[in-house]
Amino acid sequence: TPRGRISERRRRSLNKARKNQIGLSGDMALLGEFWQVLTENLARKHGTGPVHSLSEITMLAERFPDQIQIVCGTHQDQVVAGVLLFITATCIHTQYIAANDIGYQFSALDAVFDFCITKAVSDGKRWLDFGICNEQAGKVLNEGLYKFKTEFGGGGTVHEFFEIPLTGEENVD
Repeated sequence: TPRGRISERRRRSLNKARKNQIGLSGDMALLGEFWQVLTENLARKHGTGPVHSLSEITMLAERFPDQIQIVCGTHQDQVVAGVLLFITATCIHTQYIAANDIGYQFSALDAVFDFCITKAVSDGKRWLDFGICNEQAGKVLNEGLYKFKTEFGGGGTVHEFFEIPLTGEENVD
């Protein structure tokens, strides 16, 4: 599916990232530094931490180097933003996304996402999956997050989930 129109706000943010010399790197050696940014971001914003520990995600990335990759935005050789990518034959899925205060100030995530979108297209992927935009187990749309993600030229998809008991017992909620 061709990329939709990028919002004017995202264009300005990309220019801001370029003006502030946000670098981009896919070096897995930056995983620890990114994980620190991610951990601090999740603690500050949501009072939680990443589902995986750094040692778990490092092990997974070592075992699946073609399927788990990183893209970091850097400023003065420091990671200020980044995303961990899970890659399949048809899709690049953004699993962990974070920025620190400098990253937000310089719109580093905009540069990271633009790179990821370009990568998905050049790698012949059908989709770049930004991940969910909902809360409360999918019952509430986080409208601000959805707007941010769609401003890069994408759209949303609703997934329906069905529960089928396999044990012969009925479990109706």
